[in-house]
Amino acid sequence: MKMKGVKKMKKIILVLVVVLSGIFLLNAAQMQMGAAIYPEQTMGKIFGMLNENMQKMSSAEIDLLYSRCSSEDITDATTLIRLWGALLRVCTESINIMDER
Repeated sequence: MKMKGVKKMKKIILVLVVVLSGIFLLNAAQMQMGAAIYPEQTMGKIFGMLNENMQKMSSAEIDLLYSRCSSEDITDATTLIRLWGALLRVCTESINIMDER
């Protein structure tokens, strides 16, 4: 009697895993369709492009950028850049510590 229950549970778990995997893949595909994400869009590349564009923009163009993006987007982007800088500092210091070893 116990073996039937175990087999039944295994089948249920397998079906559940397949269904959840399908949902995950459909969600991921839908997100990819909505956003143009390419492999070459690494964090460093994006920061470099943003920095280069910001340096070339006039004050009127920067104002236009701020009007087209929500204040939440600007705040989030600023936070991400600040956090990225912190991550780079921690990574650099960990390399220095390992070099001192």
